[in-house]
Amino acid sequence: MSGAVRREFELREEQSALLRQRSRELGVSEDELVRRAIDAMIQMREQRSTRREAWLRLRAAMEQRALMDVPQTGRSWTREDLHVDDGSY
Repeated sequence: MSGAVRREFELREEQSALLRQRSRELGVSEDELVRRAIDAMIQMREQRSTRREAWLRLRAAMEQRALMDVPQTGRSWTREDLHVDDGSY
C-alpha cells in the first residue's frame, strides 16, 4: 500500500477477539477493518460538521424571519371555529 504508515497499538482482549471475528466474517484483513473504522470516524466527523453548518444557516434564517415586521390582521375566528364536532370520532 503506497503512502502507508506503520502503526503499532494494543487492544483489550475482547477488542482483539471482536476484530478477529469481524475480519473473518467480512473476509478482509484486520488491518483493513481498522482502516475502515477510522474512515468511518472521519466520515462521521465530516457529517457532523455539515449538519452543524446547516443548522447554523437555518437558525440564522429563523432569526431573520423573527425580525420581520409582519402586520397582525386581528383575525375574528378561533381554532375551534375551524373544527366541527359531529361526533364521528
